[in-house]
Amino acid sequence: MGEDNNPYQSEEELIKGIINKDSKALHYLYAAYGPSLYGMLYSMLRQQQTKAEELLVLTFVKLFEDIHAFDAKKRKLFTHMMHIARNLATAHHHHGESSPTPPHDLNQSDISAVHKNRAHDSFADLLSRLPSEQEEIFRLVFLEGETYAQVASKKSRALEKVKTMMRAAMVKIRELLHTKA
Repeated sequence: MGEDNNPYQSEEELIKGIINKDSKALHYLYAAYGPSLYGMLYSMLRQQQTKAEELLVLTFVKLFEDIHAFDAKKRKLFTHMMHIARNLATAHHHHGESSPTPPHDLNQSDISAVHKNRAHDSFADLLSRLPSEQEEIFRLVFLEGETYAQVASKKSRALEKVKTMMRAAMVKIRELLHTKA
């Protein structure tokens, strides 16, 4: 954290802003992470633009509603957001669930900002910068919804090795996001 356009000095400070329902925190998160989360959702939902937009908004709603359940000692905020988005997309894919309409604090210009930045900050671009095996494991787990055990079996790798590679991929994605944010 600490980029010029980031009003928060640390992730802890940003989380406090979310807990306090600070709209500045939501807008920063949306601008910094929305394009990448959208790209992941868009890929997972097989290019269903409207559904990806709805689930992106729902990701932020769930983050704000359940922020007290977040444990910064266990994972980074972006990782937590990716898990929320992935779970929503998986639920939609497997159960055909629909999501509620976007809340009033996110307007069409917020969603448009995501589209303007999508080419620059696309999730596919981030993934392409990972080492090939990390990229493949990340795609299998996050985009295809496979478990670590399934990936380990498919790749003939130890379960801990798959988890380690996934953690390394998440660290690299976070680094790339922070260099672009």
